[in-house]
Amino acid sequence: MENYNKELEELRSENERLKNILDEKNRASILSTEKKYHNLFMELKDVLYESTPEGKLLDINPSGIELFGYDSKEDIMKINIAEDLYVNPEERDRLIEKIENDGFVKDYEIKIKNKSGKEIIVTETSFMLKNDAGKVLGYTGIIRDVTETKLQEKLLREYNEELANLNIQLKISEDELKKINDEKDKFFSIIAHDLKSPFNALLNLSEFLVEDLPELSMEEIRSFSKEINISAHSVYNLLLNLLQWAQIKTGRFSKTQEKLDMADLASKTIMLLENLASKKSIKIKNSIDLSHNIIGDKTMISSVMQNLISNAIKFTKRNGDIDITSEENSGKVIIHIKDTGVGISVENLNKLFKLDEHLTTVGTANESGTGLGLILCRELLEKNNGKIWADSTEGFGATFSFSLDKA
Repeated sequence: MENYNKELEELRSENERLKNILDEKNRASILSTEKKYHNLFMELKDVLYESTPEGKLLDINPSGIELFGYDSKEDIMKINIAEDLYVNPEERDRLIEKIENDGFVKDYEIKIKNKSGKEIIVTETSFMLKNDAGKVLGYTGIIRDVTETKLQEKLLREYNEELANLNIQLKISEDELKKINDEKDKFFSIIAHDLKSPFNALLNLSEFLVEDLPELSMEEIRSFSKEINISAHSVYNLLLNLLQWAQIKTGRFSKTQEKLDMADLASKTIMLLENLASKKSIKIKNSIDLSHNIIGDKTMISSVMQNLISNAIKFTKRNGDIDITSEENSGKVIIHIKDTGVGISVENLNKLFKLDEHLTTVGTANESGTGLGLILCRELLEKNNGKIWADSTEGFGATFSFSLDKA
């Protein structure tokens, strides 16, 4: 019995020793864990915090003090989270509502501000702290500053948008270049066609004069000279149109916007073409309203007026009439040039003003045309925010109209 009691006492003593050893190990483990957590809490670059349901901080690590721009932990512990940290205080209510509905939030983006008022973009991952009865004691979580990341994302988006816009511009430029090349090819085709006829006439008629002059009557000489003069005018008009077209396409046609008196402009154009009209006994009447002034480039609009009146003369028979009128509509001045000429067929009416529909017809006195005049008019008017169109019934004359901004 004595030996049994002795062994039992030794066993108890050993158990106590082992318990002490185990408690010491547990304490060491707990201390080690606490030290690790403390080091993590103190050294983590992200913000660790704990707060009350009312929005007061219970704890925050040094990274939070630094991010929010406060001088000390005591200083930041006095703030109200919603009012002092949130750019929009109502965002705090939405965050708490989401935490309480879902139990947590993950990477929730918020705009906050530091002590000096500078805005910072952060993401927050948080969850609720409850007691055994389920009452919310507070919230704890981690906040990460993503301001720089968001800035880089914004810059990347802007860069991508810029690249997309550049691609669009390149596509537009490519299409425009293709259009210009197509126009150039068509243009050269028109030049070759329209120069050939008047030059053939000049060469053939002048050759007759050189070789057969002694045998020609005065009437024949006069007739040949008249034909040579018509051909020379045709070439000259073509060269003028070519010059203006080239200036427009190469961007060398400088444009100035000024107030223009359309009645006066028409009168001066009629004077320039008076000799041409008198040869066919054509009367030109200027009925433009004296109050109808426009905004545009004088040289360009003069060229339009000259081209259209010349066309009207060309396709009006002897003793015909040309009437130039104007009207105002929706802030625009519209000029109408109406003739009593041969008119235009429906088929040809649809080909006007189009470079890809080369249309040249002979005038009532066998005047030749370049086919470029109306296309040039369209280009010049478009550069002055204007438009051009035509109405006609074959055999009953034509009316060419264009609109420009009223001064």
